[in-house]
Amino acid sequence: MTVDQACDSYKIPKTTLLYHVQGKRGVKSESFGRPMSLPLPMEKELIDGLVTMEKWGFGLSRSEIITLVGDFVTINNIKTPFKNGIPGEDWFFNFKNRHNLSIK
Repeated sequence: MTVDQACDSYKIPKTTLLYHVQGKRGVKSESFGRPMSLPLPMEKELIDGLVTMEKWGFGLSRSEIITLVGDFVTINNIKTPFKNGIPGEDWFFNFKNRHNLSIK
């Protein structure tokens, strides 16, 4: 199918289709949505620590993880959108889902 045929068939402006085909416009980011509160390497480090603690028999609860992250952010002067330097329930829910965690 030519560009002209596609434009006629799908009622798309020719310039839009050409820009898409040539890669001049479109998705430039690998991730969608708002940026993460903590950089991914920092989250991975946190996950490694949580998994190690769990293996040693010291699994943390939701509130303990939130407190731990809040303390970590405050001590290391990391700029985050957390209110009062403490992550909220939404952050925890997304963090848990991002890393496929099951928390007690």
